[in-house]
Amino acid sequence: MKKLNLLLAVTAPLVAATAPLAPADADASAGGPPPATVKVDFSTSGNTTLESRNQRSGGAAVSRLGVEFTQPLPPVGDDYLPSIGISYTGFYIDRDTGTALPERLQSVGLPLSVFKTFNSTWSALAVIAPSVSNAGSSFSSDGFGVNAFGLATYTFNPEFNVSFGVAADTLSTGFGAFLPVVGTEWKFAPDWTLNLGFPRTDVTWQATKDLSLAARVGVDFGTFYVKDDPLPGAPGKPSLRDTTLDYTAIRLGVGADYVLSKALSVGVSTGVLISRTADYDDRNYKLESRDAAAFAGVTATYMY
Repeated sequence: MKKLNLLLAVTAPLVAATAPLAPADADASAGGPPPATVKVDFSTSGNTTLESRNQRSGGAAVSRLGVEFTQPLPPVGDDYLPSIGISYTGFYIDRDTGTALPERLQSVGLPLSVFKTFNSTWSALAVIAPSVSNAGSSFSSDGFGVNAFGLATYTFNPEFNVSFGVAADTLSTGFGAFLPVVGTEWKFAPDWTLNLGFPRTDVTWQATKDLSLAARVGVDFGTFYVKDDPLPGAPGKPSLRDTTLDYTAIRLGVGADYVLSKALSVGVSTGVLISRTADYDDRNYKLESRDAAAFAGVTATYMY
């Protein structure tokens, strides 16, 4: 729910917690209890040169670790399906000399969600996720924020649906503080599906019952509180102490997902990181990449 002008028109920022909701909701709609879900993903990308104010300002390579747990709760009232979770996201930054970036950005969130199917055409999802997001190796109350998200989905037919709603982030001071969201899923041919949204847009081919292949646009993102200036006293930049940092990375690539069992699936991806941005919005200081870098990632999802 941060700055992402490229994908603004198709934004659907579910935050870390909502990714595991999809299989749970599918099971619930089929009459079975939604499963608990554990998801772990790791990715790493190469070094990109960074510029600020038309001057070279170092460079960085970044690795990302994400861990998510979602536990469905008993239905409430007229088939309202709540769930609770916990998520961790960490960006580990290998900085060149003279780069105004912290060595680590990390966030812990406690997402609470409610899903409701009203009829054959309408369903809705609401998420509120208190979180603490800080630069460095520790957390503080200065990084506290709340992500809120509401999405309604209209299903035209089994092959096509459209979702729309709003999202807000209290820690963000820029464009991502409040924005409309829109997404769609279109099964445009047998075994082919287009998902248009955020943080991932893809075209997927179901090659076999257990194997799917995809071409994807993916995004890493986050807003973090920065207590200490990572490059104090450097000329040509303001003080970056006691501010927030919006981090965004955009990737183009391909991936494969394989269902090993009813409970366990794994995925791999590779491609090119085309954009990396670190924006200290309220200090009017932004680092932007001027070249591309290779990336690779692995994911494991366990449902029980």
